[in-house]
Amino acid sequence: MPFEDLVHIDDCCFSPFPPLQKDARKHLEAVRDMKTNEDDVLLITYPKCGTHWVWEIIAMLLKEEAEYHPLVREHVFLDAVDPSSLDSLPSPRVFNTHIPFRWLPQEHFRKGRKAVNVIRNPKDAAVSLYCHWHSSNELGVGSLSWSEFFEEVVVGQYKNLFGGYFDFQKELYRAAQSDPEFSLHTMYYETLKKDPVSEILSLAGYLGVTCSRELAADIADKCSFHKLKHASDNLKDHGEIAKLMKNMDRKLPNFYRKGKVGDWKNWYTVSQNERHDARIKEEMKDIDFDLQLIYENL
Repeated sequence: MPFEDLVHIDDCCFSPFPPLQKDARKHLEAVRDMKTNEDDVLLITYPKCGTHWVWEIIAMLLKEEAEYHPLVREHVFLDAVDPSSLDSLPSPRVFNTHIPFRWLPQEHFRKGRKAVNVIRNPKDAAVSLYCHWHSSNELGVGSLSWSEFFEEVVVGQYKNLFGGYFDFQKELYRAAQSDPEFSLHTMYYETLKKDPVSEILSLAGYLGVTCSRELAADIADKCSFHKLKHASDNLKDHGEIAKLMKNMDRKLPNFYRKGKVGDWKNWYTVSQNERHDARIKEEMKDIDFDLQLIYENL
């Protein structure tokens, strides 16, 4: 049955990565309690909101050169790796995660260390997640139509995936608002697509690294959808990811599909669009946050 392998804990459900499948609470507590370095950067995203893309941009900015990172981001993906295995990695380290704030490394935020959040139109994120899981038959989604997925995940019983799109963002936002030492740089997928150079320069300023407009343009070019997809497809490290997926009886998913803004319009029916809009309006009514800038143009 679809979704029967999801890991359920703390009113959330997660993909069955080995450490979560083995002992979810122990793994999440290890992530929450992990020590970070002064120059570590934590990339926090809901799934399918540009994680691979922005992770590579951050890695290039920290190196101050437009060269692809020799590792793929799954090696520093907190959801799926033992935090202790990251101790030997050279600084600066760029971690990435889809874990809700309550389980993220609390020391990192107490000490005001750098964190980046990327937000994407929830409709595009939903379609991208469906296609991602459908391509690998992850969680049995290969047997589901888009309409069935919409009913189960977008508005149905599994809308608490990774804490749920809206609660994931609101929990992080409220934590940032409650602590003056909290350091968080928020980016919007759509704005990064529209004006990557300006967004990269803004991110460089937050990270405190030197970045000329020429370097920002070079990074934007190297991290354009098709070039990044080509580079990712040719990374030898993907062999390790394929091995991991095989051990979990899953095919390697298509991490790069289209990367477009507004593709949801090719999938949603009028009824689905109206129902998702109603949910967005209800979820966002009590939050004063720039998230609403995205929803004005849904």
